Amino acid sequence: MNNQENSVPDAEIENMTFSYRSLPVIDHMNFILNSGDYVILTGENGCGKSTFLKLLLGELIPRQGKIYLFGQTVSPAVFRRFYIGYVPQNSISKNQNFPATVGEIMWTGLYGKPYHKRKRRQSEEKICSALSELEMQDYLGRQIGELSGGQQQRIMLARALISMPQLLILDESTAGMDAHSLELFCQVLEKQNHENKLTILLVTHGNTEKFHGANRYVTIENGRMIE
Repeated sequence: MNNQENSVPDAEIENMTFSYRSLPVIDHMNFILNSGDYVILTGENGCGKSTFLKLLLGELIPRQGKIYLFGQTVSPAVFRRFYIGYVPQNSISKNQNFPATVGEIMWTGLYGKPYHKRKRRQSEEKICSALSELEMQDYLGRQIGELSGGQQQRIMLARALISMPQLLILDESTAGMDAHSLELFCQVLEKQNHENKLTILLVTHGNTEKFHGANRYVTIENGRMIE
């Protein structure tokens, strides 16, 4: 199952502070992400959204405060134990010659997961189902670099979802996306949250009206969360 009822939040930030040398970015921030939440996180460029995600994902260490995922202090062990999906801003577009097909990209989403140990046919069916939901099933054999930015992002979302994460984090993943891709992207997120109770944290600086189904809207201002 994706997300079970938990007695602790999926993510919790307590009194977190972070700065780059003398430049303060996060100032005594507090934040709770409950199981089943669909949170839209916004803020002006440079407000600290990306820094916040790097702290949450353990890429940076706060100067002060605590970060918990599923009740445990952020560490490599947490990411091994709990399935956390991540979709960044269009990273493939920076390397259009990346030598992999859509199918090969999708298989990497199953490595190390229980589904990878099942029969190959079952895994292939799961990949096809995830791609079909985002109207990308006909691109299985195409080179990922041949696709448009919006198509690539649909692939990356499908890849994140086939591992059935307990928490899905998206970092400006809809930036520059064409209208059709954005509509499909938002529909799938709403369905995953509503039907599978997937906890979603989506960071964007754009229009939030397309993200139907979100139950919380949060902004970072002056290094703190405002809801």
